[in-house]
Amino acid sequence: FELSIGDFFGSFFSAVLGTWMVPKESGAYMAAGTTGSCTAQGFLVAFFYGMAITMNAVLATTYYYLVKNEREDGTRTKRSVRLILTVPLLLPLFLS
Repeated sequence: FELSIGDFFGSFFSAVLGTWMVPKESGAYMAAGTTGSCTAQGFLVAFFYGMAITMNAVLATTYYYLVKNEREDGTRTKRSVRLILTVPLLLPLFLS
């Protein structure tokens, strides 16, 4: 779910909005924003694409972990579920 959200909003802020949030004085095509809106767009693009990339890595790692260390009773620990849900959100936030 987080992977889809990250891809959608990353594409929205980079491809759909494009140069619309770039400052007018830059001379870019369809530029209508300010320096603050350009900075916000850059942060949001980095955050959402980072979330998508991190979620992809976490899903691959989790799949490997669950296949390799399959428990006999089939239950998951609370720690691994919390890790799966928080890492894809926190890591891009720090990197953005």
